[in-house]
Amino acid sequence: MTLDRPNRFVAENALLIAATRADGDGLPVAGAPLDFAYLLRAAERQGVAPLLYDWLGRHPEIVVDEPTRGALHEAYWSGHFRNRLLLEELRFVVRVAADAGIDVMPLKGARLAPAFYPTPALRPLSDLDLLVRPNDVRRMGLLLQERGYAEVDHAPSYVEDERLD
Repeated sequence: MTLDRPNRFVAENALLIAATRADGDGLPVAGAPLDFAYLLRAAERQGVAPLLYDWLGRHPEIVVDEPTRGALHEAYWSGHFRNRLLLEELRFVVRVAADAGIDVMPLKGARLAPAFYPTPALRPLSDLDLLVRPNDVRRMGLLLQERGYAEVDHAPSYVEDERLD
């Protein structure tokens, strides 16, 4: 792909950065025409489409075409319902583990979404990361299998292979 001008997506990237700022400040480059296909693709790839949708709702002066706004709306609400299901499942897993005497600590998105975001829909979640004591990994795996969970192929880990089973 050749860029027809230097810094081709400055306005779009500025918009994405503004939408992800914790303080909500910072407006993107004013008056620059937006490449909506790039904006949507970049927001989805970076996992910030729900944040962008929310931010745009608070900044009506930023004009976004209807197909892009509709896709962002869909990303927000699909994230909302997916996260509700995942966080409910997390509560179940933590309760079942506690009943079995296994300490579990949620990590990353599952912990961050409800604690640091105004609504969990704004923090993309694709899975639940749990920290379990090394001596409890096998018991936790069996406990999850008893409740219908199954092992799936996973990316390489820094954890020793015998601790992954």
